[in-house]
Amino acid sequence: MRILHIINNLNSGGAEKLLVDTLPLYKNEGVELEVLQLSNGESVREYIDKLQKVGIPVRHLDSESIYNPLKVLKLSRFFKTNRYDVIHVHLFPAMYWSALASKLSGIPTPMIFTEHSTQNKRFDKFYFRPIDRFIYGSYNKVIAISEAIGAKLKEWTQMPDRIGIIRNGVNVKRFREATAYP
Repeated sequence: MRILHIINNLNSGGAEKLLVDTLPLYKNEGVELEVLQLSNGESVREYIDKLQKVGIPVRHLDSESIYNPLKVLKLSRFFKTNRYDVIHVHLFPAMYWSALASKLSGIPTPMIFTEHSTQNKRFDKFYFRPIDRFIYGSYNKVIAISEAIGAKLKEWTQMPDRIGIIRNGVNVKRFREATAYP
């Protein structure tokens, strides 16, 4: 199984930390993984090093803004020249650019999107609803990190069968075994 994870960058956020903590576990189970950043401009070097140290390639499209719509063309070319069994996308705007690039390139690769955010500003603007329905509908499965965001996504997209819930994973062992301060 070869899985590509697409994310805006490996900055110091929750979704980024989740990838850095969990992808090595999948790698240990024999899953072939790769990370593609839309931009490497704000990435945390320690995150990239940790993934590369365990043999997970970390690539980037360029150093330009993650909001540059030309990312769609670059992703489309990337999809045409690299083959994966699954493409797993994280965060906005990576979700928009990846969905559009998938349509443009015509790749048949199944795509998954994880909605890490509990606050989606687009939900407050009615004119984003048809756009979001199209984008979320481009994914075979949408994973929400909580019941609350899952319920909101089901209401917003009107696609309850596509939306699943996997609570945001945290390595609790790390906290259980932490040394207490004096």
